Amino acid sequence: MESHHLFVKCSFAAGVWFGSPVPLCTNVVHSDSLKTFVIEMGSNLDRAQRTRFLLCLAVIIDTIWSKRNALWHNLDEKAVNVREILDSVHRKFWEFSQICENGDTVLTVPASPSSEVQNLPTANRLIFVDGSFKEGKIGAGMLAWDRVTMDWFFEAKATDGMSEIAAEVYAWLSAFQWAKKE
Repeated sequence: MESHHLFVKCSFAAGVWFGSPVPLCTNVVHSDSLKTFVIEMGSNLDRAQRTRFLLCLAVIIDTIWSKRNALWHNLDEKAVNVREILDSVHRKFWEFSQICENGDTVLTVPASPSSEVQNLPTANRLIFVDGSFKEGKIGAGMLAWDRVTMDWFFEAKATDGMSEIAAEVYAWLSAFQWAKKE
């Protein structure tokens, strides 16, 4: 229920969705969990539309969660700026959208305002991970997208742990274990 509020229903998330590359008015979507939101939104879309929606969902979740972690763990972090968040969502969405579906083309985008460039990932599977820590517990979340089959995979785990770093390492370990078995 908390993830549903954080990523869909709170006024901040609703504003991000409304201004996103796949603009939605989330207040009119009847869902009681993040899972039912995804099912409700994706059920009537064709393959290309569903891919755009799921990519936008992944980018929005990653952006909101990263900002939440920055605010939670860094006292020097500035307040939330919706315009800044929307710029980040649009940039990330555009970057991932530029990767060819068959994964055999390397595209570059500016890494900074300078003339430096970086290669975008071209693997068939993209994996997003995040870890969290609170009161002696660590959690790990993994979201993967297979660009060939357009399938999405997710996994979440929790265990005892002592720090934020342990949580992040646990998240990466979980992703590596998943990738190895897949």
